[in-house]
Amino acid sequence: MGKPWSRQKGETPKAFEAFGQYLKLGPKRSLAIVADAHHRGNVRKLETWSAKYGWVERVAAFDAEQLAKDMERREEHKERLRQELFDEASAALAILFGLLRGQVPADAATVAQLNKQGQVIGEIPIVKPGTLKEIIFGILDRIGLGPAKRVELTGRDGENIELLARHKLETLDTDTLVAIRDVLTGGDGK
Repeated sequence: MGKPWSRQKGETPKAFEAFGQYLKLGPKRSLAIVADAHHRGNVRKLETWSAKYGWVERVAAFDAEQLAKDMERREEHKERLRQELFDEASAALAILFGLLRGQVPADAATVAQLNKQGQVIGEIPIVKPGTLKEIIFGILDRIGLGPAKRVELTGRDGENIELLARHKLETLDTDTLVAIRDVLTGGDGK
């Protein structure tokens, strides 16, 4: 047998059409609304069909299936978002660790590196002062690892305890950032 909201055995085409109209109303379902809109206000006929063909149970089954499908779509959407965030965070962290190791993005501007005789022997990436810090903090903020601005805690007896954590990471100087890089990469600053 088909779905409960399919046409039932013995259900007349008119009764099934009325059921379809009732079903489409969603949460605001009412026999009176269907009767007013499509059956010249004849609620009694709709009440008979509703009882005879189990409209209330059928729409409940339909609603339950729709809810299950909606929940499944939401979970799939959340999982896609989680995966996208994970992928973005992984890529951002790869860039961040590359920067901490002294690697500069491929699209960074370069200048020619010359030897003592003035011959070009390579290229040096141009990284403006403060750019490394801006890139690092931009990446951290983008992946949700930026500095905490405010943390609120509740005490044991429910009283509020406010703990302001104003990390001044954005004010770190280049030497401190290099030291952080060295700690993270196990380097010696060179």
